[in-house]
Amino acid sequence: MTEVWEIARVGLSAMSGLVVPLAGWMLKQHLAMRKEITDLRRAKERLEDRVSRNEARLEDKPGPAALHELSLAVQALRGDLRAIDEKLNGTCQLVTRLDRVMERQEAYLLNKGG
Repeated sequence: MTEVWEIARVGLSAMSGLVVPLAGWMLKQHLAMRKEITDLRRAKERLEDRVSRNEARLEDKPGPAALHELSLAVQALRGDLRAIDEKLNGTCQLVTRLDRVMERQEAYLLNKGG
């Protein structure tokens, strides 16, 4: 019976020589995985924050309908500017004629009517 106990003790000491390093290795792996999970969670939170900020920026941007309205407004302004340009050209012609009339009147007055 003592032989059985001796075999059991030797077997247990041999197993403890294998189990303790194996348990240490498993603990080390577990801690490494926990650190990696923590790092991944932090990275995920940073990415979520960046996505939220970008979504907020995009909400402030005009959509297709607003851009279309802006395009129509710019086209209307072009038409208004063309009309103003035509009126200014007509006004320039009138001013040029008035300048000629004024020059003739000045010349007449400077020459004392003759």
